[in-house]
Amino acid sequence: MPTNDRQQPWVDDPRWLSRAYEALQTGGLLAIAASRPSRELTRRLCRAGFSVAEHLTPASPNARKTRLLPIWLARKGKYAG
Repeated sequence: MPTNDRQQPWVDDPRWLSRAYEALQTGGLLAIAASRPSRELTRRLCRAGFSVAEHLTPASPNARKTRLLPIWLARKGKYAG
């Protein structure tokens, strides 16, 4: 995962989250995929003002053992659907 000048992942940087929020129009969607679950990311996205849904998707459809990877969908503003 890319890091910033303080060597933390960019999604953990509150400045990045607020800039992403400001860049989106109301109803705009931000998607983040990761290699492992993070409960804290959902909280951070909510604190930044997003409505958040986390989905687990199979890493490989042909794997013997299913490994699920998280995808977060974060919508700016209230979800009305």
